[in-house]
Amino acid sequence: MFTGFEGKAAFRNTALHEALPVELLPEDDRVELPAGANAEVTAAGHAALGGVAGEWPALLGYNRVRARENTEVLATLNGDPLVAVAGYGKGRSAVFTSDCSPHWAPKPFCGGMGRLRPRVRRPRRVARTVTRSQRLLDACSEAMKRALAMRFVQEVAAGAIGDQDYADYLEIEASFVATAARLHGLAVWDAPDWTAMERNARAVHALTTEQADYFRAARAAWPAEARPGAAERARILSDFALAAAREGGYGAVTTVLFAAESLYLAWCTRAHAGGGAPSGPIADWVALHATAAFREGVDALARQVDALPGSVPDDLLIRWFGGMLEAEIAFHDAVYA
Repeated sequence: MFTGFEGKAAFRNTALHEALPVELLPEDDRVELPAGANAEVTAAGHAALGGVAGEWPALLGYNRVRARENTEVLATLNGDPLVAVAGYGKGRSAVFTSDCSPHWAPKPFCGGMGRLRPRVRRPRRVARTVTRSQRLLDACSEAMKRALAMRFVQEVAAGAIGDQDYADYLEIEASFVATAARLHGLAVWDAPDWTAMERNARAVHALTTEQADYFRAARAAWPAEARPGAAERARILSDFALAAAREGGYGAVTTVLFAAESLYLAWCTRAHAGGGAPSGPIADWVALHATAAFREGVDALARQVDALPGSVPDDLLIRWFGGMLEAEIAFHDAVYA
C-alpha cells in the first residue's frame, strides 16, 4: 500500500517519495476492481517491461498515484499509472502500483508476468526535499480527512443524496463557481508570469463555459427546485476566499483554490471510481472533476504554490489552505437546511 492502510502511514512524507517517478496521494489510495481490469500498455517494447507482450492478465486492484513531470508511464490501469519509470540522480526509479502476489494479482498474472521486473538502478542517495504544496497538504491533512468524510461527499458517493438536497447544492455550488471565476480573474491580473496568467485565464474560461453550461442543464433537468435562501446559507466559502484574496492577493488566491480543487479532485476521483453516484447530473458533475484535465489543473496550482516567493511565509499559506478546507465543510453542510 503506497500510503498505508487508509492513508495513515503517509509514505509521501518519507525520503523515498522524492525518488519515485510518481506522486503519492495524501489520502487512502486503494482502488478495488473486483470484476478485474486489464492493463493498457502504453510503451510496448520498452526495456523495463522485460519483453512481456500481448494482453496482460486482469488485476483486481491497484494503488492510485499521479505521474510526475518527465515520467515515462509504460502501462496504465483504469487510466492511472500501473508501471512507470523515471531518471533519478545517476540512476533510475520505477513503480508497479498493483500486487506482485495473490490479492490484487490473481494466479494468471503471477504465473505469466515473471519477466515484468523494471530494470532500474537503486538511487545512490535520496535527499529529502518537500515542496511547499506538499507541506500544505501534509500540514492540513486532518482538515482534508474531515472534508473527505463530509455527509455530502458520502451521500453522493453512495447514491443516497436526496433530490431536494442536490437541488440546493446546485444553487449553492453555482454561486461559488461565480466566485471562483472572479478569483481566477484576479489571479490573471496579479500573475507573476505569462504561464500563471495563461493557466488562470483557462480556468476562467472553463468556469464560465463548461461549468456554467452544466448548471444550466442540470437545473433544467432536476426534479426539484432549490429552497429559498440556499445560496445565502453557504456564503461562508465565498466570504472566506474573497477575504483571503483581499489580504494576500495572488498568493492567497492560488492557495485557497489549490485547497478547494485538491479536495474536489480527491473525493470526485474516489466517487467516480466507486461508481455509486446516480447517473445523470450527479454522475456528470463527479466525472467532470475526475478527468485528466482537472487533475492537470490541480497539478498546475500546486506548481504555482511552489513558486510563491519566500516572503509569503508557510504559516500564512497553511492558514489560508486550512481555513478554506474548514469553510468547504461548512459550505457543504449548508446543503442540509
